[in-house]
Amino acid sequence: MMTSEEVAQRIHDHRWRQGQLLPVACHAEVSQHLSLAPLADNDAVIVISQSCDLVNGDLSEEPFAEILLAHPLPGSADGNYMYLRNPRRLHFHLQINGQRRAYMAWIWDRYRLPRKFFAQWPPDDTRGLLGQDEQDVLVSWLAARYERTALPDELQRRLSSIRDRLKKSVKPLKEVSALFLECSDQEFSANEVYRLRVKLVMPKKYYDQPDRRQAVEQLKVRLTVALEQCSGITLEEEPELLSELEFSLHDARIWRRWTDFDYLSYQDHAAHQAPYPGER
Repeated sequence: MMTSEEVAQRIHDHRWRQGQLLPVACHAEVSQHLSLAPLADNDAVIVISQSCDLVNGDLSEEPFAEILLAHPLPGSADGNYMYLRNPRRLHFHLQINGQRRAYMAWIWDRYRLPRKFFAQWPPDDTRGLLGQDEQDVLVSWLAARYERTALPDELQRRLSSIRDRLKKSVKPLKEVSALFLECSDQEFSANEVYRLRVKLVMPKKYYDQPDRRQAVEQLKVRLTVALEQCSGITLEEEPELLSELEFSLHDARIWRRWTDFDYLSYQDHAAHQAPYPGER
């Protein structure tokens, strides 16, 4: 049996990093260990533990590594499930033997494996995430499960009056990676107005393509009109479209990610009870 130091050294020697895949040869062993139905050869077991945790020299401190299971899609990825547009399902891409292939992950398909697995097996050298962008999206999607923005109940109530129009306005914005709001976090009285500013952010590779950027600019008009016609809400200015490169860390500190388009906040209270009184 390998010592803690030997396990860590072997993992280091294999050059394991976050975002890599376990090889197909160990799928049966993974399925058996997790008591799951057998994994298919084209399924993916993706390491989501942070890279430094993977090579930590103390097994008592880091006895496990976290993984995410993903399954191939029969066709193309659906923009409604890309980036952080849905908190429960993510469509993304793997590169398999040089070919781009669409995959789907479900938020509950997260497990942990003893780190000895990663000492015994090297990363899959024929399959991997399609670049750093895909890895960043995957990690952000997992983190967003715990970081979704909670807007004031009164603001949510007002937005619910244009719920269907908002959904129709946002759904075509498939190449927008995130929407951000600037607004008060206070509960206003009925005669007070919420003043909003909105930013739409696109991946730089799409923003730099004039036809794609112009298409989003045109679609943005529907969102603007819907918000302008919402009672009790005033848009301070026309929503701004910018690239992820232009959206700074400072912006991220003062703007709030508008995560309500998983539609959770707009569900009826009977279907979505607040965890504590006064919260949503």
